[in-house]
Amino acid sequence: MKLRTAVFSIIMVLVIAEIVGFLAPQPEWLDIPFHIAGGIGWAMFAAWMIGKAKTERNPVWFNLIFTAGFVMFIGSSWEALEFLLVRGHIFPSTGFTLRDTIGDLFNDGVGSLIGWLLFVRNLR
Repeated sequence: MKLRTAVFSIIMVLVIAEIVGFLAPQPEWLDIPFHIAGGIGWAMFAAWMIGKAKTERNPVWFNLIFTAGFVMFIGSSWEALEFLLVRGHIFPSTGFTLRDTIGDLFNDGVGSLIGWLLFVRNLR
């Protein structure tokens, strides 16, 4: 099995678990691997976008900034949506705090760096 296939499979299992987690209570620590896996998954998508671009080889620093920025944009959008859903009483409050949001964004950033190291760094 290729590394991309294995990582993608793990991420899909975690995404399904996260969706189910909205419907049932879950321990607070379980949010950490979900956000790291999400960061890795979105970094994989960024690698795909960079690879599909019809440009010459980009500098390594550009790929890093693009990947991290893209993942952080998705993570920030997710946190905004989560805030609106909790604030709108669509989902029950799960202890939504600024500390939780900052921790989630940090974990997204860690995932983007891991994904960059695995998939984006050596793009040709």
